[in-house]
Amino acid sequence: MVFDLIERTPKSAAAQRVERILELLVAAEGCRVSTLRDGWKGALRDEGAELIDEAERRHQPLKGFHCAMPLYRFTNNALEERNRQYRTLLRELQILLIRYQWRPTVEDRLYTSLGSRMLWNRTDSAEIKENIAVQFLLEQIDGLKGPARILRFRRCRECARWFYAVKDHQSFCNEACRKRFASHDPEFKKKRAEYMRDNYRPLQRKLDAQNLPAAGRLVKGKSK
Repeated sequence: MVFDLIERTPKSAAAQRVERILELLVAAEGCRVSTLRDGWKGALRDEGAELIDEAERRHQPLKGFHCAMPLYRFTNNALEERNRQYRTLLRELQILLIRYQWRPTVEDRLYTSLGSRMLWNRTDSAEIKENIAVQFLLEQIDGLKGPARILRFRRCRECARWFYAVKDHQSFCNEACRKRFASHDPEFKKKRAEYMRDNYRPLQRKLDAQNLPAAGRLVKGKSK
């Protein structure tokens, strides 16, 4: 649903909003993970972090809406720069998401369980697709057990299209893009030139030398 909306109507306001939310969620989760990995626990233990002022702990994108923000400031410059970026990303996300006004409900799931769902007032087809896409993206950000699934949403390094990475190392949307990227990558060109110089051309000269006598005999035989 997300990729379909972005790719089918890329210039529509709905597609642009959804894509911006996706970009911000990916970037925010990247900041969160790297901050936690690179020193948040160590900074607290070594007194390299301090609680921010009470007034800065909440962001109010709309009157009556109070959104929690990161609680700490770090003495390490690189870590604090990432922390500020994280706060900036969260602020923009909180402002964008004010647009979506949902109401929770509880439903039956064919007697197998109860299920919850968010409902909205608008019934226009474009609005429905946008709401479903945003809800789906927000379901991908739970990172309590490690990096959230939202980091699986990536841009292809070759064509820049969004795709969902099945494997951790995946950087391309398909095999064709991977090969195209490799063909103009400087490192790939260097290795190919080395292979041609050190392996392919010497082997080709050896094969040519072996085939020359046989070719000569064949030519002589035809001339008789």
